[in-house]
Amino acid sequence: MKSIFLCFFQKRFFNPPKYFCLILPFIFICKIGFAQLPEGHQEYALRHGGLQRKYIVYAPSSYDQKQGFPLVIAIHGGGGSAEGSIDYFELTQKAEEENFMIAYPQGYAIQVLGKNFGSWNGGNCCGPALKKNVDDVGFIRKMILKIEKDYNIDAKRIYVTGMSNGAIMAYALACELSDKIAAIAPVGSIGHYKECRPKYPVPVLHIHGIDDPCAAYEGCKDCEGCSMKFLKNMGLQVDENRIDVESVTSFLDKHRRINGCSETTKEIFRNKGATCIAYQNCDNNAEVVQCSVKGLGHTWPGRTTYSAKSCDSRPNGFLCRSWKNAVGELNQDIIANDMIWGFFKDHPKH
Repeated sequence: MKSIFLCFFQKRFFNPPKYFCLILPFIFICKIGFAQLPEGHQEYALRHGGLQRKYIVYAPSSYDQKQGFPLVIAIHGGGGSAEGSIDYFELTQKAEEENFMIAYPQGYAIQVLGKNFGSWNGGNCCGPALKKNVDDVGFIRKMILKIEKDYNIDAKRIYVTGMSNGAIMAYALACELSDKIAAIAPVGSIGHYKECRPKYPVPVLHIHGIDDPCAAYEGCKDCEGCSMKFLKNMGLQVDENRIDVESVTSFLDKHRRINGCSETTKEIFRNKGATCIAYQNCDNNAEVVQCSVKGLGHTWPGRTTYSAKSCDSRPNGFLCRSWKNAVGELNQDIIANDMIWGFFKDHPKH
């Protein structure tokens, strides 16, 4: 803690390098990566838009070059990393059980002490990627093409999921990469695209916590994200980068029109505080499903522990409590990985 307050003091009076003091707390709170990637994971690099980009691929033990495998692209949230995504999404076991591959792309990264803190340009959000006008859609397209060269991928079963800023990016890909993407499953944020005119309608499974304190379910004016809330809890001064956000229901009502769905909905899932409704009669079976979860904060549905490493070692410590206050509650009324993969299996590309 001493180092954090020292950093705050230096920020106010000695002007250290930009972002360093604001990111330092995340070095203590986040599970950023591994000294060595877990078995089955391979890191790759490519250049796009004048930038060196990277991604990690996981091939299940059943992978066979003679057979086309589905690919799930899992996109981290703001401040996250490709390495950290492996632990955060907990997709490895599901990939082993269901025989699909995973790609974890790295957002446009600020590096501090050798660690990546990434963001994605999803149209009108977020962070350094937006400010630098980074072509993240082009990067993901190039990544998919490279993975298709390196592995045997079923081109009709390329899917995207993402959390928070990663969910925003998933919507951008549905709008701009509909020739490659079969379906998306965003969690914890609506889309922030400037416009959405996909060549083909892309099925959507949207999961959102009704009690999300960072991406408000009912929408908000001058919204602040989890990172801003956490840093304020730490007593740090932050730039007031706020945005207006419409409600989940309003946004999905607009997005279902993009997929040619009627206003009619049908309840397809209910468990305790979780309910999923599907808009009906969509073009090309491009369903739009809205899952709403009472008691879920800005956390991955189904997780039983917080992703912050300080919550492993000191669950009642100041850092962990600050993180919990920022992101809200865990909830298991929906197991995201089961729900998402079931949706993906039902929606290959037509």
